[in-house]
Amino acid sequence: MHRVYFPGLNGIRALAAVSVVIAHTDQYKMLFHLDYPPRFPKLLWNGSDSVTMFFVLSGFLITYLLLVEHQHTGTISVRSFYARRILRIWPLYYLLVFIGFVVMPLLIQIVDYQGYNPPVKNLLTAIFLFLIFVPNAVGHFGSSPAYITHLWTIGIEEQFYLIWPFLMKQFIRSISALVLAIILFKILIINLDQRIVVDTSVPHGFRILVSLLTAFRIENMAVGALGAFVLFHNQRRILDFVFHPVVEKLLLVFMLCNILFFSGDDTPYINMMLGFPYAMFILNVAANPRSTIKLENRLFDRLGRYSYGIYMVHVPVIYLVLMGMSYVDFGGVENGLLFNLILHILVLGMTMGVAAASYRWFEQPFLRLKERFTIVQSTIR
Repeated sequence: MHRVYFPGLNGIRALAAVSVVIAHTDQYKMLFHLDYPPRFPKLLWNGSDSVTMFFVLSGFLITYLLLVEHQHTGTISVRSFYARRILRIWPLYYLLVFIGFVVMPLLIQIVDYQGYNPPVKNLLTAIFLFLIFVPNAVGHFGSSPAYITHLWTIGIEEQFYLIWPFLMKQFIRSISALVLAIILFKILIINLDQRIVVDTSVPHGFRILVSLLTAFRIENMAVGALGAFVLFHNQRRILDFVFHPVVEKLLLVFMLCNILFFSGDDTPYINMMLGFPYAMFILNVAANPRSTIKLENRLFDRLGRYSYGIYMVHVPVIYLVLMGMSYVDFGGVENGLLFNLILHILVLGMTMGVAAASYRWFEQPFLRLKERFTIVQSTIR
């Protein structure tokens, strides 16, 4: 079995996962009628930028592994690719769907919780769309349970995985042309969406389709794929530019400013443009021996391995922690420093604990079965 090792990629996933947890904790506080704490420092990416990083990283790693597979076998096994993705994604995804639609509502009913708990609109439609991996479309027909709204990103990744191996087989030697075509198509779709979004003369079904295509972040994953193509084929002119000390330092400054100062403009064009510096950041962390950023350590590696579980379970954990803390009397300082410290420590600690338990006792059997279909072994599962 061929192996691919990229130092630091688990570190990126760890930082992105923790960033999402912190960002969503503050967002859910708003839903529970708790304001953002004043002057809390921003130390990590916001939720939107973290999701963009996940998409770019996913496109990079998946594409690199497929390129290695094609190099050693002469083809890409779509069947094995689907088997690997199913065994990695589906078990925990469907467990969360069950928790969101069955377990959490029953628990809230049992404890007679009277706080934030919006009803699901068009319940059967929502269940159906979640089951067929189109949770990103639920908002057009109803609403999602409050505890699993974040699964829209998993739906988008699965839709990407559905088409990407076929595109790779067709454009294995010209991925740059494929990426350019995807970006141009996405620009066309975004402009079309902006023109017809409120135009009632346009059929409603067509507007929904265009809206879904606008939110389909294939361009981020395609830019990550372009980074993989450049690295795999050792395109020195591009890599020498990306790895140049000045460019690498400017990229580091950009990433720091992105973390500390940018609030996160979650718009299609911003998300598209962020993909390029993120892909360059990934290349520097993974393949530049002179990179200033070193994210290879035992803690980040462990958190990176748990990152899928961290992302999947963190919203139900946030909800349960906020629900539990609503029964505690904090003496009128429900959004003070002590409250927020307790909240974030509980959410992060419980999320990591649940994710670790999930990885060891729930995901591992499926990961062992996944090895039967693995052609190129990666350090990131």
